[in-house]
Amino acid sequence: MKKTMKSIIAATLALVMLLCSVPAFAYNTGDTVEWLVSRYEYMDSYLYAGELKVGNNTVTCEKNNICCNINVDKAGYYLFTGDEMGDVYISENIQPDGSPQGYIDVLEVYESEKNESVVYLPEGESFIGFYTNDSTDKTEITVSYFDEEITAVEFEENSFKDLIFWEDYWISPTDDGEKIGMYRDAKITFSNGSVYEVCFGKFAFDYEMISENEYNLTVILPGYTEEFIMTCCEVKDVVKNVEITNIDKYLNSVLFYDNTACSAFEDDALKNEKMTLTFVDGSTYTIDSIYDFVDYVDFPNGRGYEMFIFDVVEENGSVKLVVEIAEQSVAEFECKVRKASFFENLSVLADNITENLNLIKYEYDMFTCVLNAEDADVNEIVESIKNLIDIIKRESADVYEKVINFADFYINGGN
Repeated sequence: MKKTMKSIIAATLALVMLLCSVPAFAYNTGDTVEWLVSRYEYMDSYLYAGELKVGNNTVTCEKNNICCNINVDKAGYYLFTGDEMGDVYISENIQPDGSPQGYIDVLEVYESEKNESVVYLPEGESFIGFYTNDSTDKTEITVSYFDEEITAVEFEENSFKDLIFWEDYWISPTDDGEKIGMYRDAKITFSNGSVYEVCFGKFAFDYEMISENEYNLTVILPGYTEEFIMTCCEVKDVVKNVEITNIDKYLNSVLFYDNTACSAFEDDALKNEKMTLTFVDGSTYTIDSIYDFVDYVDFPNGRGYEMFIFDVVEENGSVKLVVEIAEQSVAEFECKVRKASFFENLSVLADNITENLNLIKYEYDMFTCVLNAEDADVNEIVESIKNLIDIIKRESADVYEKVINFADFYINGGN
């Protein structure tokens, strides 16, 4: 009897272990998949579109954010291609209930017409998430085995020289500690000799600080590591001087009651002037026509950075023209300030109130569209009425506060 009971218990335990090894939940096409982004403890939602196989697949897209699962017998790098397939996301692991968790880095080819990604897949099951165009009903996705391992990674020249924080690289937390991330061009060679070119691909690195401006980096790719030395700096360490032709005639500002200003250099008034940047190494860069926003200013490190020109109003009422590159100030010019007249301030108040009224009008137009729709739904109409009332209350309160602030300015001696 005891022997029989032990056999029953053993069989039961074996059955339980077998059941535990199988996900507790299997998705059906059209189900919503809650993808846990573990580090931030929030969910990304995808529509499940079935299982992918190695080879050609036709995937139905009822929404533009869809996911599939795939089972592979051999771990390694796989190539995903698809005309309508956008960025690809791969699960880091699968939770006991069968849902995906976390994202792994993907070797995507950005700025390319090929829409392809090389992804390392572990043996067994993974989830693949991606986005398609809203108008896409079906998309063709091809999955093919690429190779087992990487043998070399060649980054573009000066990829790690004189980098600027947040513009060229960033530091972010991961489940394995902080990593340095950056987008770079690279040529990746695999063990079969094939070369995969990554254009503006996302790479992650382990790092160790050598000094304040120098780091030891280790690139993190499945089955491959390599060390690099990264140097970094601030923009002020690169730009020595900034000159703008005829700048003095643009350094005039009108200060309004709400502590905003209108300056002579705004609205691309500097487009007929030139700016010359002199770098610490003695080289120069000239902008022949200055606008409030310049896409890229070329630096000696071979990279370009966005430039903005804007005014800054200090608490004491002074105004400065600020030239900012890579979100760091490289030059400031003091402006002559004139306080706005009563009617100039009144005009600003009217413009500010008009913004509130336009928001109310927009919501009213949305309400009339819902109300006049042929297939108008009662719940939608009620929801639209609620939204309209809410925005009227909110914007009316904002208008009241603006009028009070205007009145207080003059009551308290503003001029």
